[in-house]
Amino acid sequence: MKKQIKGTTMSIHQMSKEGIDALQSKLKSLQDEYRERTIKLRELKEQRAEGDNSDGIMWVQHISNVQLLESKIEEIKAALSRVKPLSKKQHAKFVQLGSRVYLLNKEGTKLSYVIVDSLEADPLEGKISDASPLGRVLMGKTLKEQIELTAPSKRIRPQLFQLIGIE
Repeated sequence: MKKQIKGTTMSIHQMSKEGIDALQSKLKSLQDEYRERTIKLRELKEQRAEGDNSDGIMWVQHISNVQLLESKIEEIKAALSRVKPLSKKQHAKFVQLGSRVYLLNKEGTKLSYVIVDSLEADPLEGKISDASPLGRVLMGKTLKEQIELTAPSKRIRPQLFQLIGIE
């Protein structure tokens, strides 16, 4: 979904409540770390003002770390400003954001994924983005439909065998 704001197009991200909560928790954690590091930076600044320049490298590292934290905090705030909670009303007839899909590959291995927005994606946790190669192929598909995913070295043809929407 795109939203027009003063001549620019901003993406509106749809995320699960859990995903939004995790992003807000990460923001709080980064803000806490930012406060701690700025306190340490002030202490180093006071030491430098008193003529102690022995920790010059530490000074530069702290400045760099604080700037990196500022950047991450602003990035997450911007993302949260564009987040819309995912609708609880999901249809298990076709794949959409929030759907849990079960795939069966040609070797008979069962795979399970939840289709999420790119902000919430974590392949190691079984959460794949709707913008990922597999996510794009799955979006809008129905039960028992053959799915063809092109890989660089071979074609993988898992079969969608069961689909469950968000509970």
